[in-house]
Amino acid sequence: MITLDISDNILPIVSVAMYGTQLEPNNYADNYYERLEDDGTTIEEIHKLQEREVFDHEKWNKDIIRLASAIVLEEWLPMVKKYGVLNARDFSIHSPRYYNFENDELYFTLELEDDWEEKVLAAFKEAWETDESVRNYAKENYTSCSGFDSFTSNNYEDLSKMETMQDKMAVLWLVTMHDGYDNVGLYEKMCEDVWEQMDYGDYVSFPEPEEEDK
Repeated sequence: MITLDISDNILPIVSVAMYGTQLEPNNYADNYYERLEDDGTTIEEIHKLQEREVFDHEKWNKDIIRLASAIVLEEWLPMVKKYGVLNARDFSIHSPRYYNFENDELYFTLELEDDWEEKVLAAFKEAWETDESVRNYAKENYTSCSGFDSFTSNNYEDLSKMETMQDKMAVLWLVTMHDGYDNVGLYEKMCEDVWEQMDYGDYVSFPEPEEEDK
């Protein structure tokens, strides 16, 4: 068995990027405070709560991981077992120190059969030759351009060599796409699940301000 440690940056099964996206916790704050207001909390009291608010990012991330890993294991994994993908485990979220050029990523480990490359390459050849969307995706997403240096090959000859981790995962991803995996639709479903299952109020606390030393 082979194990590979990867991220959704090179195998975009589902995105957990939070900065500037639907998964950003602040998107759910207004709804929470509006409900407090509807329940009789005054605007002045709400402003004081907001000043004291402490958000539990670790707890939020754990629940995002729970929803994202369920998509990987329940939606994606059954589709790729025929290519020698046995399991995915050890999910975590990596958040960059600065969000200038990066966003949050889902890290996880894949368990694969020893001959998985042979299995997926056979499917990749057929996908590349018959599916224009696969060829277009490779051209649009794996080609270097101004401000973007690609470390993934964008043509069949180089991709099929599977010499780098990026190319190995690109081949697996392109085959997944060809088979009809819809990461955009599943991402939208996950965002709906966040809205329905994750109440912002469960992730905030309001510690009393410390008295000033006399």
